[in-house]
Amino acid sequence: MIALPALLPDARCHTVVVDADGACIDVAAMHRMIAPVAAALGASGAPVIACADRLRFVSALLAAWSLGRVATLPVNLLPATVGQHVGEGGVIVHDGGQPSGIDITALASVAAPSSPPLLGAPTDPARRLVRLFTSGSTGVPKAIDKTAGQLVGEAAALAGRFDLAGARVLCTVPLHHIYGLLFGVLVPLCADATIVAASALHPEAVRAAIVRFGVDVLVTTPAQLRAFDVLDAGALVGMRRVFSSGAALDRDTAAMLRERLGAAVTEVFGTSETGGVATRTHRGGDPVWTPLPGVAVASDGDGRMLLHSPWLDPTLRPPVVTDDRITAVDGGFVHHGRSDDVVKVGGRRVALGDVEAKLRAVVGVDDAVAIALPVGGGHGHAIAVAVATVTRTAQDIRAALVPWFDASALPRRIVCVPSLPRESSGKLPRARVLALFGDVELSPVPIHVDVEGAEFEVEIDPALPCFVGHFPGDPILPGAVLLESVVLRSIEHAWPELFAAAAGPTGVPRAKFTLRVEPGDRLRVRLDRRAGKVTFAVTRDGVGCASGTFAFAG
Repeated sequence: MIALPALLPDARCHTVVVDADGACIDVAAMHRMIAPVAAALGASGAPVIACADRLRFVSALLAAWSLGRVATLPVNLLPATVGQHVGEGGVIVHDGGQPSGIDITALASVAAPSSPPLLGAPTDPARRLVRLFTSGSTGVPKAIDKTAGQLVGEAAALAGRFDLAGARVLCTVPLHHIYGLLFGVLVPLCADATIVAASALHPEAVRAAIVRFGVDVLVTTPAQLRAFDVLDAGALVGMRRVFSSGAALDRDTAAMLRERLGAAVTEVFGTSETGGVATRTHRGGDPVWTPLPGVAVASDGDGRMLLHSPWLDPTLRPPVVTDDRITAVDGGFVHHGRSDDVVKVGGRRVALGDVEAKLRAVVGVDDAVAIALPVGGGHGHAIAVAVATVTRTAQDIRAALVPWFDASALPRRIVCVPSLPRESSGKLPRARVLALFGDVELSPVPIHVDVEGAEFEVEIDPALPCFVGHFPGDPILPGAVLLESVVLRSIEHAWPELFAAAAGPTGVPRAKFTLRVEPGDRLRVRLDRRAGKVTFAVTRDGVGCASGTFAFAG
């Protein structure tokens, strides 16, 4: 059995948290903050942690764990998003930003136990700690459960690798994302480092926090680091570590940070599903990725990553085949992007990451994203790009790509905007990108998923383009859209392996439509998977709208 460290041992040497006012909170004070939250949770069910303040987030999370509860961390703190995660008997724990639940800002203090389970002593690695969600950058956010062995085990390994004892850690990434949760909470706790609970996002605010609170470890994203070029030379000299994750850090930004600001950035490569995989530090050139302790990486015949890791879902049998394309080299590997990043356009294979890299190299372009959109009739894909610029036009962008790509593979749609709508984690959800082009994509919300059955909720957005002309004054969702955008997308979110293995369904043996679907309807999709077939039933308020079966190869 893996020996996991305690998160708040009595023997801890350094301050646990420095709050936004500079007050130092030690182990005893932290227990005093946790106690009233734990008392308020009482006999309630699973808590949904929706605290914007970082200190209150930490206290709510540790309070839930002290009671043995699994904490749900929503993908954002919008009340509608938070509310959909509250199951039977569950409760929202917040700091004033939600209409209901436990507002921990109003709790009176209660007596604190000295060492509640998990916090003061090691715990069972198999114990579930959190349910969190992917970023939605390739589709709808997916729920992922993490055990203590996965989360605390990885945090302990990272703490050991980077020797962060006594460090003061400022994390600009949301703590409800896996990267922020690990590097902003769990790694400092495991490393006997101090969490700096100040909120700082813009470069000047980050620099001010570094000076005021004595920060020597910064946890951030490439999108934020690119903006650091406004800081004075040497602004990051003396930092023990600057960590970056969430997207690839481009060579020019890494060089600027190293040569002008004085920080060799350490990139972290991983996903919500796999946990951390590898790191690399930009001391010059293009460093290779080095797997984390206990992680082994190889490639299959198609160049896809084969991953062995102690932090994978315990139900998975390694090696796990990922969508990452790599080449193994001495000491690590080179990452070439993702398999799902390569699309066929005009008969040619184009890597979307390559398109984005070429765009970011254009003078006057601050950021860029490329996505693939299906072409009607099943004839492959077309590329659409959104570019953050205030000086360049769509014609300029197209001209900049002409030397690099065949004419048939150039973007069909180009939009120039002042900035891209990235989340504070640096991620860019696909739905936000589509909105830049005036497109809307349905987002099934998982209610229950297992190997044989699943259930989703889908709200029919009135802005869907398919409602235009279908029919004037009396809009109805077309049956084909219901099958493809509601049912098939739900199946793909539940069991993506069906699509990876067979590129989608082989047929629809049965489909029946019994009730019209209109703009704004909230649908319930129930799926049942048996022997290569998935049967579905779509209802609205308990009344059937459609039912049928999709067949899949194998």
